[in-house]
This record gives sequence, structure tokens and C-alpha cells, in this order.
Amino acid sequence: MNIFKRKHELFRFAEGESAFCLTTANKFITHNNEVYEPSAIERTTINLKSEMEKQSVTISLDLNNTVAQRYLTTTVEVAVGLTIFENYDGDTQVIWKGRLTMVSVDGATVKLKFENGSTMRNRAGAYRRYQRTCPHALYGKSCRLSKDDFKHQAVVAEITSSTVTLYSMDSFAAAYFAGGIIENNTEIMRYITKNQEAVLLTQQATINTTVSKEWDETSKTLTTTTQVDTVYPNTTLSNSTKQTQTLETTPSDTDLATTSNRKTVDLYQITLTLFNSFTASDLALGDVVSIYPGCDKLNTTCTDKFNNILNFGGFPFMPSSNPFVGTII
Repeated sequence: MNIFKRKHELFRFAEGESAFCLTTANKFITHNNEVYEPSAIERTTINLKSEMEKQSVTISLDLNNTVAQRYLTTTVEVAVGLTIFENYDGDTQVIWKGRLTMVSVDGATVKLKFENGSTMRNRAGAYRRYQRTCPHALYGKSCRLSKDDFKHQAVVAEITSSTVTLYSMDSFAAAYFAGGIIENNTEIMRYITKNQEAVLLTQQATINTTVSKEWDETSKTLTTTTQVDTVYPNTTLSNSTKQTQTLETTPSDTDLATTSNRKTVDLYQITLTLFNSFTASDLALGDVVSIYPGCDKLNTTCTDKFNNILNFGGFPFMPSSNPFVGTII
């Protein structure tokens, strides 16, 4: 027997057909043809007791962890299972299984609470409340909105300990992004608590567009390249696209000539207050970020802002008191 075997734990988070695998080891570990990534992960003690209400485990992950980011929401609307394995240099066995029931944030740590199957079977099945506001997580499964349909891109102009100020070509009202999300170019997200009304700047952004064409006589194909350079006060964003088409006749020199266009557009500044700040390595001046509007869970917001009233989960017209006995509902 090898008394120097190293003990590690493997954590398999299962969501439908997808699985996200982490390990406490300092190297990648393969188990059942799945690769477990080294991660800073902690858990509470597993209590093997007869009292079913105590059969839960809380997993603590760094706020920047991809698994933590995936489930960073106030409402658990997808079935997420957790299997914990104990690994002794290749000898692996299951020590606990459960399902995600609650997500919370403590500073820079995300805590995922899981309950085992026995506990869940002894709980009431209904979890929805009779309430005026919508219980659904914004952009979640029951909300049915795709956040990509509401994405706005902006450029980072200033960063403080709790706020991010952006350059934007669009104007937004105060609180438009409250309860929403800001996402950097590596898909690390932060929760937006509030935003100020966008301020029109005296500076403007410049958009330079160049269209060049190249003809291939042999294949009779015309390749059109469009180069767009957007100049902000602190950075330039470049985007190039190509399109190829087949033509029966050779284009004229005029048709193949390169064209350029330059225009200026209004530029706004918008300041967001974040629940947790980005680290210096995650966000820098001049970075492009995506911002997504928030929701206050009211039916009017669902209609006017998102046009999503068919998926509204609240009961906005419920009476304020019981019509039979007069008590508050």
C-alpha cells in the first residue's frame, strides 16, 4: 500500500448535456473521459446524519470563476446537479451528489448551495409565490429573453473602485442598466446596481470606412473588403469584413476603385455603479465591453422596455387585501 497517495476532490457540475469539471488538485485530472480543471474551490463539511434537512453542501468559488459566473443569478431556474468525487492518485469514488438550490454572493466569493436528492424529495414541490412583481431571472429560462438581443457595446473611459465610466454612441436614461450586466471581452460579468443618465460630450467619435475590391479573372470572383475604424478619445476600434461573389462579366476600373467615407457621430458618457468591481487584469481603459439593460420586475417595464409581457411571471392586478376578511394579502 502506498501511504503517500495524494488526495484530491473532483467537482462535476452537470447542466443538461453539458458538464463543467473542477478539481482541488494543482494539475488537470482526467476521469471518465472528462478533464477536470484546477481551481480555487472550497466546500462545507459533508454531514452524514439521519436528519434529512441537514444534507446540504455549499461550494465557494471566486467571483471570476467561469462556473460561478454561469450561475450568478438570484433565482435558480435550471436544473444543475453536482457530483463530488474523492480521488487518490487515480482511485476515484463518489462521496456526495446533490442539486443546486441557491446562489449568493459574499464579497468576491460566489456561494452555491446544493441539497442532496433525499432532502429535495422531502421538500414541498411548489416554489413560486403569489406576488405582483415577476420572479423570473432576467434573461433566464423562464424569462425567455436573449440578452444578445439587448446588447450595447461601449468603450471604457474611466475606472474607479466601484464605478465604470463608458463612451457610448447611444444615450440612455438613468437606471436603464440598473439590475443589468456588464461583460468584458473575456466574458467576465459584473452586476450593475445603478447608472447615471448619459451625458452628451463636446467630443465626437469618428467613423472611417474604406471599401476596396479585388477581381480574380480566372475564377470570375469579386472580393470586397470593408474596413471600419471607429476613433474614440482614448482608442481606435477596427473591424474588417470580406464578401465574395461570382460575376459573369469583368467589372470596370470604376467599379473596382477604392472608396472612403468619414463621418462624425455624437458621443455620450455613461457611468455605471457595480456590485463588485473588476480586477486590473480584467478591465482597462480603452477596452470594449458589452452592457445589458436591467429589469425592476414590474409589468410595465416588461411591456415597454422588453416587449415580453407574455412571459411575465407576476400577478400585477392582485388585490391589496383579502376581499372576504379584509386582511392584507
